[in-house]
Amino acid sequence: MKDLIEVHLRTYRSALRSSKEIEISTLIPTYLKMEPLLHPQAASRQLDPEALSYALGRLPKEILQTKLVILGQTKNIFRQAGFDLTGWRRTQARRRRRRYFFQPQKKILASLVTSISDVDDLVNLLIALEIEVNKLIDQGQEKFQKLTLPKEPLKLKIRLLSGSWTNFAKAVQNWWRLVVRRAKPQFDLLKQPLIFVSSNNHSLINLLDPFCLEERDRILPYLPEQTPRPKIKKNYLVYYASQFAFQQEPKLWQKKLAQEKKKGIIRLPPTDHLPLETQIIPGRLISSRLKEAVLLNIEYPLGFAAFHLLEEVLENSQKVLGVYIMGKAAALNTKPGDILIPKIVFDEHTQNTYLVANCFNNNFPYQFHSGSVLDNQRLVSVLGTFLENKGLFDAYSEKEFNIIEMEAGPYLGAVAQATYPKPLPQKSIVDLHQPPFDLGLIYYSSDNPYTLAKTLGKFLGINAIEATYLTTQAIIDRIKRLD
Repeated sequence: MKDLIEVHLRTYRSALRSSKEIEISTLIPTYLKMEPLLHPQAASRQLDPEALSYALGRLPKEILQTKLVILGQTKNIFRQAGFDLTGWRRTQARRRRRRYFFQPQKKILASLVTSISDVDDLVNLLIALEIEVNKLIDQGQEKFQKLTLPKEPLKLKIRLLSGSWTNFAKAVQNWWRLVVRRAKPQFDLLKQPLIFVSSNNHSLINLLDPFCLEERDRILPYLPEQTPRPKIKKNYLVYYASQFAFQQEPKLWQKKLAQEKKKGIIRLPPTDHLPLETQIIPGRLISSRLKEAVLLNIEYPLGFAAFHLLEEVLENSQKVLGVYIMGKAAALNTKPGDILIPKIVFDEHTQNTYLVANCFNNNFPYQFHSGSVLDNQRLVSVLGTFLENKGLFDAYSEKEFNIIEMEAGPYLGAVAQATYPKPLPQKSIVDLHQPPFDLGLIYYSSDNPYTLAKTLGKFLGINAIEATYLTTQAIIDRIKRLD
């Protein structure tokens, strides 16, 4: 079954090297043979509502009006190919952070991509969408009429303007230059000791800035009435409720941003170069011993973008004190909200196995009411959500790889390049027990690989709030111990 995934991967990556448009329909045969776990009814006439919903949530609404999807790393690449995005309608998906531009007259959707993972993700989202939308049109079903379905079957085409490693790297370089420039004069990211964190855009700042807790009486009434009340600290309920409060009270959100600014925190919104929020946080907010240091927190990227991002940071920072990766993952032997700490990581991109000195292993002393903590685990970083099938997961399970996600392997590839004097190897065992900085990876479980079709991408809500904040607290406490 792994061979069928590789055949499908080679088929569309090879086709996309063409300077011409590729019909999505030509990629469907190898997709169906692959039997993607996320799309179990792909080859059936029966509608697969979960796969359709998943694809629609990760593509902009204009996709149902689109004839051609064009991918490129920078606006300049589009311009050189004759597609000036000036004046095109900016748009985005509900569940995927990616920049899109739509030209309604020509029905062209342009997407800025940051790594090969973006390409893999988009190609297979489009395949799944075309399969399921055409089932609806063919069978005349009314269940999804609110989608404003096209009258004719979808016949999507796709074109990749440039898929070179260099251009992916350039996109991240443009992001880094912007971050360095925006950080000045408050921070000098090229010279100050740096701490890199990949997490989310809320938990780290909430634990370092008491704003939410100071405003708890104003925030807690926004907690939805149907929200379960698990046995967790009331602080976590405040943090959970704050997302609803800020949505409904813009003035409260602006008050929070003003307090953050006074503390020296800088939030940089997503850019065309990297569609992720970047936060720059003074080290003194964590420890007075770190007053010369600066913390760079990035919303976790998609797949191999993690490699380009961390490689750029490590190449340009004079001194890195620590690298900490936090995120969510699927797991074979846990329930949603459990905490997972790996010691071995297999990366499907490079076929490398990384042996990791993970600072959180055997070192998680926190009381955890909502679930279990599983340390010393084995993790696999997969190529994409649709590029997985039961045979592949069975093979990993036999080798006791029970955690599935997309970023750890690429991140560790960048760590390896900062550790050894040789280029990143392929199909090797890479020893990362002595990296040049403190290193930690920690996750919370979001779903089970064998139920991906029904659970992947579902909102965990309050079920993961304790795990999110405990893992964040573990990162903060580890940073406090740095010199």
